[in-house]
Amino acid sequence: SVRESESEWPCSRHAPWRLHIVGTWNDFAPSEMHFHATGGTFAHPVVVGGRGYEHFQLLVDASWDKAIHPSIADANISQSSWKVCGPDKAGHGLNWQVGNKGREKAIPGVRLVVLAQLGMHGTIVHVSWLQLP
Repeated sequence: SVRESESEWPCSRHAPWRLHIVGTWNDFAPSEMHFHATGGTFAHPVVVGGRGYEHFQLLVDASWDKAIHPSIADANISQSSWKVCGPDKAGHGLNWQVGNKGREKAIPGVRLVVLAQLGMHGTIVHVSWLQLP
C-alpha cells in the first residue's frame, strides 16, 4: 500500500485550511503562507537575521492549539531523526531551526523559502526549506 507521505495532494483541490508560519524573525507573529495548488505546497519567504539562524513552527488557521512542529527541538533538514507532528497543542519548544549550529550554513541576510507539503489526506507530511538566489 502507498503511505500518505508518498501520495500528493490532488492538484485541482484547494487547501483544506489556511497555514501560517511563526518564527523568531518576527517574534512568532503568524504570517499566512501562500498555497500552490499544483503541488499541494504552502510556501513562505524568510530572511535569516543577524544571529545566522531562525526557529519556526506552523499553525493551522493561526491557532496555537493547532501547531505543526517537529518531534524534536531544533530540527533541521540535514537530520532524518524527526517527524512532522500535529496539529496539536504539544509543540512548545519543538521548532525547526534554519542555520542549525554548524550542520547547515545560513549567514545573516540569506533568503530562504519554507515549504510545507500536503499529503493526500490533508495533513502536512513534509517540511523543508530552500535557499533563494
